Amino acid sequence: MLRREASFFQTDLPKNQTLHARDAFAILAALGISSLPPAQEAEWLSPAPQKMAVAWTPRTLEPNKVPNAKGLSLKDAIYLLENKGLKVYYQGSGRVRSQSLMPGAALRPGDKIVIQLQ
Repeated sequence: MLRREASFFQTDLPKNQTLHARDAFAILAALGISSLPPAQEAEWLSPAPQKMAVAWTPRTLEPNKVPNAKGLSLKDAIYLLENKGLKVYYQGSGRVRSQSLMPGAALRPGDKIVIQLQ
């Protein structure tokens, strides 16, 4: 398998991107890009490109708070928001650009959230 240097992709990795940890490692493995494990276990990670590998920054979720879904794929956003007890509705395709409930607001299970994708 061809191994690629992560610096080759530094300009291709979106800033402030968040991925489910399992998906993140699977994608980089399929592309043959080295990946460093995060300093702590986390379900959600943001990439931090290094010269020879991609390092990961854990993204923590506050309990009883509406999570920030901006930048997530539709699949990841639905997974994240529904697991917090929210009813998710969406418009568009692509990645989440905005959400109807303010990130960090008090979470009330069963609340409706509309996410806009682009």
